[in-house]
Formats: sequence, C-alpha cells, structure tokens
Amino acid sequence: MKTTKPFLFLLLFVLFQLQHSAEGFDDKAHTNLSGRAAQASGLDNHLQTNLAFEFPARSDQIILNDRSVRQLIQDGSIDEDRPILWRPRHHFHNPRLNWDEAGWQPPPLSVQLGESSVIWSQDSNQSVGGKHSWHDARDTYFQALTAMSQSERKRLYGETFKSLGHLIHLVQDAAVPSHTRNDSHPNYKGIGDPDAFHGWAEGQEATIAGTNPLPFNTSLLNQTNPNAFAPLPIARIIDSDDGDIGSLALTTGADLGIAEYSSANFYSDDTVNSTSFQSPLPAQVEVRAPEPDATGTKLRRYVYFRSGFGEQDYPLAVASALAPYVLDPIATPAESGLDDKVFTGYGAKLFPRAIGYSAGLIDYFFRGQIDSLGPGFVLVPWEQRPTSISVSGVKIVVPGGGEQTGAGTMRLVLLHRNSFTGDPQGELSPGSFPVVVVSNEVPFTISSQTQNVTFPFAADLPFPTIAPPPELGCCYGHMYMGIIVYRGTLGQETNNAVVASGYCAASGVKWERYYSFERSTVDAYIGEC
Repeated sequence: MKTTKPFLFLLLFVLFQLQHSAEGFDDKAHTNLSGRAAQASGLDNHLQTNLAFEFPARSDQIILNDRSVRQLIQDGSIDEDRPILWRPRHHFHNPRLNWDEAGWQPPPLSVQLGESSVIWSQDSNQSVGGKHSWHDARDTYFQALTAMSQSERKRLYGETFKSLGHLIHLVQDAAVPSHTRNDSHPNYKGIGDPDAFHGWAEGQEATIAGTNPLPFNTSLLNQTNPNAFAPLPIARIIDSDDGDIGSLALTTGADLGIAEYSSANFYSDDTVNSTSFQSPLPAQVEVRAPEPDATGTKLRRYVYFRSGFGEQDYPLAVASALAPYVLDPIATPAESGLDDKVFTGYGAKLFPRAIGYSAGLIDYFFRGQIDSLGPGFVLVPWEQRPTSISVSGVKIVVPGGGEQTGAGTMRLVLLHRNSFTGDPQGELSPGSFPVVVVSNEVPFTISSQTQNVTFPFAADLPFPTIAPPPELGCCYGHMYMGIIVYRGTLGQETNNAVVASGYCAASGVKWERYYSFERSTVDAYIGEC
C-alpha cells in the first residue's frame, strides 16, 4: 500500500512534537526539586520512627545499586521523562477542561496524544518505561515490607522510592505554565521551539536549594465527590476541581491544585496573547513604569496584575509582548515576552509550590502509624516455636485526626537480629532459620478504639531452636524486631493503602526470644515497649 504525503507529514509532525515537546522541567531541575521535596517532607521522621531497623540513616540509607533513598526518589523523577517518545506525552493537564479531555493536544491536531497527568498518575496500566503509578508504588511498598528475603526487600524498597520520584515529577511539571496551558514546545537539543522557563530553571540549583516549601492546604485531600477517571485524593494536589477554575485561581495558590495556580497566574511562551484562557487577561493587568531588567543595565516596561487580581509582586511579561500595550523601545521583534526578570519572578512563586506540593504527596503516601502496647510476657519452651503472637492496644493513627474508617488486613513481620552483635544473619547456626518471618494475614477494621490482634504463623516458618553455647553467657539469644503492616482502605483511599509501624518507637513493639541459662530450657517473648 502506498503511503500518502499527507500521512507522512502528519507522522513526521507527531514524532517531532514528541521528541522533546512534553518535557516540563529538565533533568537538573527535577533532581534539585525532588531532593529538596524529600528533605522538606516528613520522610526522614517516618523512617526513623517506624522503620529505623532497616533505615538507620533515614533518607541517606543506601538501598539499591549504591543509591540512597533520596537519590532513588531523584532517579525516579528523571526517569519519568524516559523514554522520550512515550511517557512525557502524559505530563500535561489543562485545568479548564474535564479530566478526560485535559491531556496534551498539540495544535493543529484535534485529538489528545496523551492522557492528563492527573489520570496518568493513577493509571495502573502503564507499561513502556515501567509501571510507576500510585497503585504500583503501593504494591511495591507492601511487597517490600512483607518480603522474606533481605535482597528482595531492598529491591522492592528501591522500586517504591523510584515510583515516588515518578509521581512527584508530575506535580512539578504541573508547576510549568506550558504544561497547564497546552503549549507544545517541540525542539531537539534546543533547536525548534523550546520552553524558555524550564530551560531557565536548569541553572537554578542554588535558588531551589534555598527555597522554602509552600505546602498546600490539606483539605484539598478531603474530596467529597471523587472523579471516576482519577478517584484517589492525590488528584486534587494537581487539580482541586473537576470543572473550570474561574476567578478562584487568582489567589495565593495554597487552596488550589498546582496546575490551576500555574495556568491562571502565569504565561507560557506561546500563550501571552492567547484567548483560550480566563487569565491573565488585559483587563486584569497593567503596565508599570520602566524598571531595570535582570541584568540591571536596561530599563524595561513590564506587565503586572492589577490590584484585586492575583498577586502584584512579580512581573507577568515584558510589556511589548502584549499587543494592547505600549511598545518597549528596547525590545526587538525577535524578543520573547518572557525574559530572565520575568522568570525570576515566576520561579519565586512556582518553585515553593513545586517543592511543597511534592513533599505533601510523599507525606500522604506515608501517612498513618500503628500504635500498640505490645505482646506482654509469654514463656515458651526453647524447643518449640510460637504458633501465634498476640498484640494488645493496636490502633491506626493518622496525624491531624480523621481517616478512622476502613477495613483490610494486618500482618506481623519479624526481622531477626542477634541480640548482642546486631548481626542480621545471627551467629547461631546461620541459615538454619528465616531471617524474616511473616505471619498469616488477619482481618482488621480501623476504629478509634484500640484492639487486640492475634497473628498466627504458618507451621513451615521455623524460629531458631538451637540454644546458644554456655560460653556466650547469660541471656544471649535472638532478637526479632517487629513491624505491623496494614493493607486495605484508609479513609478515602480504598483497598490499597499501606501503613507500617514498629521497632518500639512511638509506642511500637519489639519481640525478643532469648535463652537464659538461669531458666535452662525456657525462652521468652517479651513486649518491651
């Protein structure tokens, strides 16, 4: 069959558009923003409080391929743009449109070439470039917590943190006006029509490192009417409303999704005079007296929001770029309406939100903690293995209150450590018993009241039964650090939420099985917290 010239033209057009057109920030900017977001989030506190046995160095802990937790998050944020011809096309979201229509639609095409980033973040059918939706991150986190091989635990933890990087990449791209104003920027290595703002952001490492995060109002996550295309509350971090944003977007932004804020309060290169958006409009802005540009060597007129519309402390564009206004005598026809002074103002507004909103997504992922009073003191003959361990006072707590609803299952995960040396493999008959022991799952319904939970263990998971030699001294034995893992519904996150706590911190639990020569044939499980 003979290929027509119009078809070839369309194919070449699409490939050219896809080559680099959908990237928001570039690699350096995403690396810097993601590292700062991980630092600004409560991730370190979560790892120290709940998972300290496996993450003693918190987000600096080396997990996979000599990469730390924070570096794996940064790696994921870069990999979300790979492969170039596939994933980046799903990084657009126009908050003026219904979510199933809000994806990338480069003119003159009349069809979407990618789904909205809000939907993409919850699309469990991702394939090319890996599966890194919210659901996939939840799956690998649960698998990491309950895996019985230490190498497998590390691999799965690594995948979890990389997926979090993929997810916050989408939040950061929603801070780029070209991605929320459907402004394609086809280019290859700077040739073509690159987006000037994200190119400028590449050189802002010091600025990003010193930026204080601006968190979103967490009430955004308390949705009452989930959108069927992206029902999880994390969608509201990008877009708080299914419909058009209207005049509400002209605010300081903390009560809005980040896409709504960036779309309504900023221009992109090719939308300075666009009639497709409700703001900034000519009636909402004013031209101010000439002022120095970013170099300090030229005077230039800039456009700002008028009082009563948006914020008045950053320039929106060079005045000559807006047809209704006076010409800037310094400008030339080839000049863009967005210069470095404009971008400095944009960065001062958008970087804090990109960091704060990304940190908020990380915090939402790790929200919740399981408190307990411990298993009490139970004596078991050394030669026997426990068939179950009962824990009292179990309760799931979410900071800030709320989310005291949901049903799922719990497991008790015990990680072995020699009680004197800390050697994870133990010195007593290494390899003769599992280093990680995972109980059978038991049903659990979240309540504001504490509960007693009994965790049964399968018969084919032997505990150590070889007593330590007498020369090691009294009370030498084996220690199991315990993690309670819940999976199920938590508030508005249905079926797949994961909460994990343990290690005696924050009312957690530790179980110790030791041999006492004073009691000869008796060992104990002791709740020490």
